[in-house]
Amino acid sequence: MPEHTTVVSFPEWDHMLAAAADVMRGPQEATRRRLEQFFAPEAVDLDALFTQGRIPDIVIDMPAKGDPAYRIDPRSRVLVVRRTQVDRALIDELPHLRHIQKLGERRDTIDVAAAAERGITLDFVNRPALEATADHAVLLVMAALRELPRLDATTRKATVPAGTSAPGSTAYNWPGVTFGRTLSESTVGIIGLGEVGLLVARRLRAFGARVLWTSLRGRPQRTVDGLEYQPLDDLLAASDAVSLHIPGTEDNRHLVDGAFLRKMRPDAVLVNVSRGLLIDEAALAEALRRDELRSAALDVYGSEPVPADSPLLDAERVILTPHVAGGPRSLMTRELLDLSRGVRQALTADRKVAR
Repeated sequence: MPEHTTVVSFPEWDHMLAAAADVMRGPQEATRRRLEQFFAPEAVDLDALFTQGRIPDIVIDMPAKGDPAYRIDPRSRVLVVRRTQVDRALIDELPHLRHIQKLGERRDTIDVAAAAERGITLDFVNRPALEATADHAVLLVMAALRELPRLDATTRKATVPAGTSAPGSTAYNWPGVTFGRTLSESTVGIIGLGEVGLLVARRLRAFGARVLWTSLRGRPQRTVDGLEYQPLDDLLAASDAVSLHIPGTEDNRHLVDGAFLRKMRPDAVLVNVSRGLLIDEAALAEALRRDELRSAALDVYGSEPVPADSPLLDAERVILTPHVAGGPRSLMTRELLDLSRGVRQALTADRKVAR
């Protein structure tokens, strides 16, 4: 590779970063195929995306998915990151680094002071898809707490013969259903206070809920938005609803197993819009069957599409949505183009300075 090559490094494999890298590479058979798969089942104008997002004359450095041997190219001029910890040690390893492009607005994964000392510019990309995901999580929490599917089904069954209801009449709670919980009287536990977890917590507090949170990486050294930190077991014991917001790593596979579910209150609900592998679905179905858990509301699954023999399909008191929490895939085109714009502007400015 020539010495003057401009290297843009994506030091972590992530589906959004992989898509952004393909947009920056420009139109090729392979990039088109991967982006069509990324946006499916929606049809996106890829020609327009490439026209606006392609960055010529760069070499993209990115690990293969699950590559433990990957090392960042020391010639990297730009880092494009989502969860990577960009600390002083990493910055010191990259003498040519001029810009850090972050997918998301949280700064706690970047040593901002160390970057400033080196004159490294920073750019943070807002993520509307995460706002949509947080909305969906709150929707599922509320629907599960109020037992919305049961109310819907009961209403359809408890009708009366046509013509027996007086026009304009009212009949409060005519099926005599029992009530679920209101959000303002509930305690909701958030496991993982990353970008989505924090957005969910803020929405829940606006509804008047008491919000607890925990981290799987040990007790934090800071307070967050006045939220109440509790160890995991205490959070499970205290929460009317538990919402998962942690990465789908192998370390977290089946975090929610039989033992986890038994620590929850039997009248609690479980919500997951993060990754399906976090939950042992057979254990969840069994807990619901045994009335050891009130209900669950899920948008993600261990296998997608959900197989016909999934135990969740026959489980009562489960709300299922088909991995749509993030809204339309096309919503992400803005994020991809914002990443490209930030990288392009940084490189253009750097070249002007170099002259």
